[in-house]
Amino acid sequence: MNSVTDDLLFKLVFGDERNKNALIHLLNSVVGFQISEVDIRKTEMTPEFIGGKESRLDVLATDEKGRLYNVELQKQNDINMCERSLFYWSEVFYKQLDKGESYDLLRKTICINILEFKLCSCWRRSLDKFCDWLF
Repeated sequence: MNSVTDDLLFKLVFGDERNKNALIHLLNSVVGFQISEVDIRKTEMTPEFIGGKESRLDVLATDEKGRLYNVELQKQNDINMCERSLFYWSEVFYKQLDKGESYDLLRKTICINILEFKLCSCWRRSLDKFCDWLF
């Protein structure tokens, strides 16, 4: 018997325009504010250069305020889960703008990771490893 934690079933339920009300309910149960409409988008992220890493997101959607949501399901404990999530977030974030567009057009980008395992405290490690903020 399959469950919604099976990758294909998850994508069929939450990543299909015909079922977008299911995605709206999922997002509303997680994000802490009300979403009334979503537009489900293409999930394949093409590399920008030959040999670049290709990504295939589980669900990518935009709400009525332009916020972007990447919803990922992960069943197996991947020691690089934090890095992968940060990579997917950055890819969704930076691909919002075309050449010449202003940075103030960037919209909030939210990654939701549904995990079948307990996530360690790797978020701090990942941020410390990849992000130095000097102002």
